[in-house]
Amino acid sequence: MAGQGLRLQKALGLKKQFFPLKNGKEMFLLALEPFLKDASFQSVFLVIAKEDKDIVSAILKREGLEKRCVISYGGASREESVFNGLKSIRSCLSPEEYNNAFVFIHDSDRPFLSTDLLNFLKGEVNKEQGAIPGMKISQSLFNLKKQSYENRDDFLYVQTPQAFFLPKVFQAFSAHEKDLASYTDEGMIFLASGEKVSFIPGSEENIKISDLATLRQAIIIAEGK
Repeated sequence: MAGQGLRLQKALGLKKQFFPLKNGKEMFLLALEPFLKDASFQSVFLVIAKEDKDIVSAILKREGLEKRCVISYGGASREESVFNGLKSIRSCLSPEEYNNAFVFIHDSDRPFLSTDLLNFLKGEVNKEQGAIPGMKISQSLFNLKKQSYENRDDFLYVQTPQAFFLPKVFQAFSAHEKDLASYTDEGMIFLASGEKVSFIPGSEENIKISDLATLRQAIIIAEGK
């Protein structure tokens, strides 16, 4: 949740992660809930902007979660922030724990992760040591560079959480440390390092809230839950 989300911040008057989306709970809290309720997750690490430390700490204390969540700070890009989080995780684990751990990397602006999708990911990540949810594309795709239509059946749009065997994904990030900003998600870095992932069906409700239109959609979903 280290991203700025400036498009919505200006409209809302606050960062979208702190928007009270359901029952007064902030968006990032709703994104955390599936992990906090699952006993198989040893710890939850929050990567935040430094200037948000006070507000995040206050919210976690209000919810009684200050001892359940570890805070680290973001970098100049999304993937630099993720790498900071991975470093924080590694520093908290013993060598034995690290060598047997899996990590699930999620967005604070995807507040509707279902238990079913999370459990599916947990099962699949063992097969290729990496698992990513994705959705088929229903719209036509036009390639501006090639000036031609693409076969939409050849594409997925990916979601989070993305799950990986921790030593493998840490190694991948380390190998690409100098150019992390050129990657748009963790799966790109993992695949660029020669690793394989299993793509699983995502969820239509697992939307990423990036603008007012998706925020309105999220409010409708929240009111129906």
